[in-house]
Amino acid sequence: MKIRNYVRLAGAVSLAFALAACGGDDPADAGSPPAAGPSAPGAQPGPDKPAPDKPAPNPSVSAATRAILDADPASYAALAPVAEPGYTLLGRIKPRTTVELKAQGLTSHLMIGGETTDRNFSVFSNWREYLNPLGTTKVRIQSGWNDIEQTITTPATYNFAKLDEIIDGAIEQKHEPMVFLGYGNVRPGCTDCGGAGLGGSFPTGAGKERFLNFVAATVTRYKDKVTDWQIWNEPTKDLETYKTLIVETAKLIKQIQPNAKLTIGSWYTVHYVLSCMENCNDSADNQDARNYILTSLKYFNDNKGPTVPAEDVYVAFHPYTTSVDYDQNPWDARSMDNFLALVRGYGFKPRMDENGAPSTPCMTYAMCDGGTKAWTEKNQAKYNLRRVLGDLARGIETSMFTISDLHYNDAKNTKGLLTTGVWDPNLDTPFLNGDQRIAGKKIAYGAFQNVTALFDSRMEPVTAHGCTAPAGYTAHAWRQRKDGVEATVIGVWKMTRLPVPDTAEPRAVVQVSCNGIGFGGLAATGAAPRYVDMMDGRVYDMPAGTISANAPGAVTMSVPVADWPALVVDARVLEGALR
Repeated sequence: MKIRNYVRLAGAVSLAFALAACGGDDPADAGSPPAAGPSAPGAQPGPDKPAPDKPAPNPSVSAATRAILDADPASYAALAPVAEPGYTLLGRIKPRTTVELKAQGLTSHLMIGGETTDRNFSVFSNWREYLNPLGTTKVRIQSGWNDIEQTITTPATYNFAKLDEIIDGAIEQKHEPMVFLGYGNVRPGCTDCGGAGLGGSFPTGAGKERFLNFVAATVTRYKDKVTDWQIWNEPTKDLETYKTLIVETAKLIKQIQPNAKLTIGSWYTVHYVLSCMENCNDSADNQDARNYILTSLKYFNDNKGPTVPAEDVYVAFHPYTTSVDYDQNPWDARSMDNFLALVRGYGFKPRMDENGAPSTPCMTYAMCDGGTKAWTEKNQAKYNLRRVLGDLARGIETSMFTISDLHYNDAKNTKGLLTTGVWDPNLDTPFLNGDQRIAGKKIAYGAFQNVTALFDSRMEPVTAHGCTAPAGYTAHAWRQRKDGVEATVIGVWKMTRLPVPDTAEPRAVVQVSCNGIGFGGLAATGAAPRYVDMMDGRVYDMPAGTISANAPGAVTMSVPVADWPALVVDARVLEGALR
């Protein structure tokens, strides 16, 4: 079937939805017409549009949610303040909601994961009220072909009720949905439709035709609400099928929605297999993974056609590794540099759309290593902060996996920023595999709020910062441009491999010297920079002598640093940001 026929089908499906909303005979959608759409994305205030005089109020939250949001988790009490003499506590970073961010005409590169609702391992209504308070701007959602086309009929019958609720609810929380299209479909009668979960086979033949029909129906239904689409996730097998599938799907989406943004890839090998690009003497597995990435991108670039401009394409990656920092070893640093050069060389954009650490020891899933890793809430927050700030330092849009713990069939996945009730594989009412209700927030939720409160579209990475720190430490820099004035942010942390015992890695005073950036505000006004602990959000006035030399383009300072990010920032960066 030609792509134009999918577009015709999409129009017919759209008409069927309209009839169903008026009492038609589509039983899957009866009683669940799509909610009224929000204003178009262009109606939101942006950098070139003034914010309204009276910004929209924050969405309301229940008393139970408010109690969790307003209280520190019990684990926060163990986070020790800076003990070095002369550090005076000024307050803590004040969380900034997504509504408040957008009311300033701002956006950010910070996303949050809302995955697995398609398989009922997570339920949107349990965590929806935590989206706006988190302060992120996009949420990654998995549509789930197997969940939406539950009965195989001709013509196709779709049940979009759950996805309607999620997309409309995310938009109400002022988040732009990034919607994943996949996986396969294992319902009886769906021939060659692929596997319905991660690592499953791709749809082929008649199954691919049915998958593309599903894509057309989904994009048509939400084209006035969603502009960001992910095509498959973590592909590792059947390269020939994958590379043609992403091209056909991309062209189809663009015919229905010319302004769509597309994400391909989402590979979990990018951070190490691209350190060598050709004639590499490494393992067969690495060579296969490298060939998969290089061949997929070249084929996509060569065959996507003019309707899929490069600037609308993201290439995503999932860097699950306990060596969280890309520059922790030369191999990983070279691999990431090569990946970014490759992606940007095609005119595409990099996107880190899934990564995060667990908060407890675990037997399965990424970075669990059969229960040998002693993950804790503090280690999770360290990992997530280092990942996010490391991405922002490279101009990469970044996301955390995931907002809530996930109740898989074989175990609870504790990578959520919010903790849930007891996992129980024998209890499937009212939620699958136990109590999925939110029981509390983790240190990582508040730590991510600290990032979203400070890092927005005014903050730009400075790659030529010339900052050096002792061996085993890393430093990054940004400039904030606000009201025509520049302000400096310098981040530093120790690059330990995680997890470590919570009492390990205490702060130590280290010297950081930069020859490409300095604190101009200090030179011009005498306003001393502030010290920010990004885990607990505490902000300090620093003692005299902390900065031993300073100029607009250079600085030398000695500050206490542990294995999570500390920032030294111009005081103006924190204006209105403390509580």
